[in-house]
Amino acid sequence: TIREHLRRHEIVRKRCLCNQCHKTTVAAMPAMPWNKSKFTGNMLAHVAYQKMGLHIPLDRMRRDFELRGVKLAISTLVTVMAKTGDLLAAIDKVHWDELVAGEWMNADGSGIVIVVKNDGVARGIIYVFTRDDIAVYTFSVSKNGKDFADRLAKFTGTLVADAESRMNETYVSGAITEAGCNSHGIRKFEGAESEYPILAEEGRQFVAAMFYWEDKGREKGCLGDELLTWRQEHVAPIARDFRRWIDVVRETLVPGTPLRKAVNYYYNHWDALMRFLLDPKIPMHNNAA
Repeated sequence: TIREHLRRHEIVRKRCLCNQCHKTTVAAMPAMPWNKSKFTGNMLAHVAYQKMGLHIPLDRMRRDFELRGVKLAISTLVTVMAKTGDLLAAIDKVHWDELVAGEWMNADGSGIVIVVKNDGVARGIIYVFTRDDIAVYTFSVSKNGKDFADRLAKFTGTLVADAESRMNETYVSGAITEAGCNSHGIRKFEGAESEYPILAEEGRQFVAAMFYWEDKGREKGCLGDELLTWRQEHVAPIARDFRRWIDVVRETLVPGTPLRKAVNYYYNHWDALMRFLLDPKIPMHNNAA
């Protein structure tokens, strides 16, 4: 077994003088990720995986390197991450082009706090767009709807995402079809159980039953028309009962309460949340994102 280790390579480039033409020449540098780089591709991959895959802060990474006998400044590690991103940009573009050319994709966003040089901290957001085994992450300092819509300007398929007001601009042109996330919906019912335990549990059970039969169909290996038939036979009847329950219960609830918000989530976005019943390619949720 080869233990994890770091290697320090010292490159000596000899300068030679031609006896005939008296011109000097220097041996070429080995191929490196960028001009005058002091790090190999393996090192870049190691740093990027620790930062993005294991979420290890750069300062903690710096201390770990120092314990191994390698002293690196934080600014150096920042440069490594930035250069790695630049090198991967071409691959990222290929993935993005594949996503945009497809018939559907998942999307979600997570807010983060960022440090702005000479300006304190600010709040930004990291968006992730996925389909099957493709994932593309993008960063924005703004959470406004126009910024998100602009990123999807060339997409003309179905977007599976949470129902948020800032997403409305994405669907205005009609080029993108909205599909909702039922995982978001079931969490809303769970959040209302402390105040309305019986009704909230009833609502949650409807969504849970749809998930149950959806998972059963996936476990059976249903795809395409077979999955669509399975959904129509097993999931659609539950959805119809759920809609009748919503229409009866909604007007009995006090506006602004957690349960009314959970019910309104389905009442206001019903077509989007049930989009998966009409298209076997579309998932019930955007959990992959």
